[in-house]
Amino acid sequence: KRDMPNEQIPLSEEGKALALSKSNVLSNVDRCFSSPYRRAVETAELIVDHPFIVEELHERTIGDAKEDFWLKQYEDYDFHNPGGESLNQVRTRMKMAVDSIVCQMEEGETALVVSHATAICAYLLSYCEIEVKDAANKARKISFHGKEILNDRFQPADGFEILFENDIFSDIRVMEKKEMNIKCNHLCIRNAEKKDCEQLAAWWNDGTVMAHAGFPNGLGTSAAEIEKQIADDSDETRRRLIIEYNDVRIGEMSFYVFENHRYEIGIKICESDYQEKGIGRVVLSMFIEELFRMGANAIFLDTNLKNTRAQHVYEKL
Repeated sequence: KRDMPNEQIPLSEEGKALALSKSNVLSNVDRCFSSPYRRAVETAELIVDHPFIVEELHERTIGDAKEDFWLKQYEDYDFHNPGGESLNQVRTRMKMAVDSIVCQMEEGETALVVSHATAICAYLLSYCEIEVKDAANKARKISFHGKEILNDRFQPADGFEILFENDIFSDIRVMEKKEMNIKCNHLCIRNAEKKDCEQLAAWWNDGTVMAHAGFPNGLGTSAAEIEKQIADDSDETRRRLIIEYNDVRIGEMSFYVFENHRYEIGIKICESDYQEKGIGRVVLSMFIEELFRMGANAIFLDTNLKNTRAQHVYEKL
């Protein structure tokens, strides 16, 4: 891969999972425009059927780099390696490309533009202030008219929502991350949050709840430790979820993501009043349907060999 020209590098398995996880949010756009680079086109094609390829949306050409120049290019927007592009050069062509796209749009239409981190940041230099906060981690602070838009590393599949009024750039915000919130009648499956950590700790430390998972004495963990774990959750790696019945927390679920869009999931109905009422089977059906919609190729159900109650539920699916 290192010897492969930048424009020919394919989209990684993680990248495919990221694109699929965004597809339900982005697939309703009126038009889609993509950089000609292979990984960008593959991203766009996972979201829409026929993206338009725009040559000028390609990533910054690095050229013959003799040093680590990432910080230097933000200190001097005209700096470029021999045979490479400066941020100002990238800004010019990106602005021309986006201006052309906007001019093609009808009032009220939406467009998805698939490009690359440095190219996007160069484009934003026309409207935003960009300050390097941590060069080692490539963390930037991006502000628009004094309003902080981003203050972190630009993550894979991150994006911005930009509003144009009368073809003029008028507002920008980080594209919202869609949270899982599956509802069916009285039931709801949602992402676990900070407010749930005390309840999760109570369940995980209760030997009666955890015995079926192989921990008859509980886990001996704390709400603070669980909060740290939840902070690292993402749809691309793992996530813990809360099961609610009529807005009452009754249990939890989790999923882990492996290569080739394979998911391993687990479930516990923790409140005894809601056990053995068929809720687990309904919740699992809801959850499995959502994961396949998110792009899962295979789903594995995780349980302790001695947990015959869970195995009985799984067999009915």
